[in-house]
Amino acid sequence: MNDRSPKSLRRSFILTSPLLPVTIVLIIFHFKFEPPVETIRTGDWDADVQQNTARYTALLESVIRRYPGQWLWIHRRWWTRPPGEPDIY
Repeated sequence: MNDRSPKSLRRSFILTSPLLPVTIVLIIFHFKFEPPVETIRTGDWDADVQQNTARYTALLESVIRRYPGQWLWIHRRWWTRPPGEPDIY
């Protein structure tokens, strides 16, 4: 698994447990537990990492789209940009 995969996804592979996404909307202190995300294990390590990272990222994106004002990321998460797009850092 590469170093850019979320730590929670790495733990999911190691512990063979599903991810349990939790969001907190700070303005109203509303906790929302999302359904567990089962880790896909087909035996093809590279494909599994790709699929699980994509699923986890899609879930994160859906939460950000619901509460864009709550989004804050303080380290360099996005390593590449589409061709022609300016650097964001």
